[in-house]
Amino acid sequence: MTETANYPNPKLLDRLKRLQLGLMWLAALIALTVLLGWLSSNVQILLPEGWNLMKANTAACVLLSVCAMALSYYQTDPVRILAARVLGAVVIAIAGMALLGHAVGEAFFLETLLASDSESIMPGRMSIQTAVFFVILGFSCICEGRDNPYCRVVRELVCALLVTLVLAVVAGYLFGATSLFQQNADILTSPQTLACMVLLATSLLITRMHQGYFSILAGIGIGSKISRVTLPLMISLPFLIISCSVWLPQSQGISPALASAVTSAVSAGCLFVLLI
Repeated sequence: MTETANYPNPKLLDRLKRLQLGLMWLAALIALTVLLGWLSSNVQILLPEGWNLMKANTAACVLLSVCAMALSYYQTDPVRILAARVLGAVVIAIAGMALLGHAVGEAFFLETLLASDSESIMPGRMSIQTAVFFVILGFSCICEGRDNPYCRVVRELVCALLVTLVLAVVAGYLFGATSLFQQNADILTSPQTLACMVLLATSLLITRMHQGYFSILAGIGIGSKISRVTLPLMISLPFLIISCSVWLPQSQGISPALASAVTSAVSAGCLFVLLI
């Protein structure tokens, strides 16, 4: 029997499930710590500076998302799936309220329901990037458990969108493009929020590896093995290319044209080696 790239690798999927559980627990731990900081002054004094850049509603969205993902993934129980969809809808409501607040410039009671955040310019307001992430993730939780082709396509697109959004925020931090992760000093996707976004997006990607477009990453064929090796390199290569093209002119006195030529040649060579 010929092994195909999309035939699942049971041992790998089992390891990925355990990894996924660890990622979700870690995201929940970060969010719970921050949320307790907002709710208790005794916890606040134990937390490092900048902990409050992750808003209380953001921490709540992380916890609700983790619960929804844990309830719905790999489950057929209709009650658990319904509960996950309800939690997903709550996440959409919280994040959607933040987006509406950004659009109309008004504050809503839901944003300060858990904590007053009186020292901020816009109390309780999560950043646009964070809100968009949780709206999309909540929509993914609602679509989970449905087997019709439309929902399967939507789940694949949602996963791709979340990964792209996370990479955009990471790029904003790496290259100092503040518009990619903040609106002002108080409203931004904080490092701890970004960490939770990475953990949740990775967890979602692991779920998508069980079937559909991303299942090639967990197959037993040679194509799947190549995909698993090249994926981290393909994701990191653009960041390395841009970093080098910026660093070479500044630190080594090389002209921008020469730096662009060198980085283009090196990246083309790397792609050539990876793809043959």
